Amino acid sequence: MVLSALLWPAASYGQAKKKTPSPGMTQKQMMEMHEKGLKPPTGQSFFIDAVGDDQARFSVLFNDVDNRTVADTFMRSQIEIFEALMVEAKNFAETNEAVGTRAAPKTTRFVDKNEKAFIIDVTKIGEESRFYLTMKCMSGVITIDGGVIPRNKKTYAPPLFESILSRVHSSLQPAPQMQ
Repeated sequence: MVLSALLWPAASYGQAKKKTPSPGMTQKQMMEMHEKGLKPPTGQSFFIDAVGDDQARFSVLFNDVDNRTVADTFMRSQIEIFEALMVEAKNFAETNEAVGTRAAPKTTRFVDKNEKAFIIDVTKIGEESRFYLTMKCMSGVITIDGGVIPRNKKTYAPPLFESILSRVHSSLQPAPQMQ
């Protein structure tokens, strides 16, 4: 009995006092937080950036609608080929050459015979051209929908394809010199 009397104060001394539980968030507060809170990005996206100051290598990332991501590092020459393929695909997409119908769309593939990491498909249906971009690398293969351009309109909302082309082009420009 003496032993238990000596152990009881020691056991209670090592325990931290419990804080009284906070009332928590109301359902309304949780809904507001959910609506205003940061949500992870969804949808297709593209990233490119030079690896190092010499701009000899580039990190490229494609993300599809299922949030599946494929990324790899490419040499400058590979990115230059990717840009050339995109320019040719865009020029072709703006013409009325090889146009299909809803029942029988026509797809034209742009790929370099020596560099197969990047593939651009242009599907023409009626007055629209749709782009599909595929990247093949060690980490996987991914295809993203690059969007649609109408061939009969001079102004339109630029699709993801044009944003990617612009970013590829600007990434290949020489870095500004520091003075």
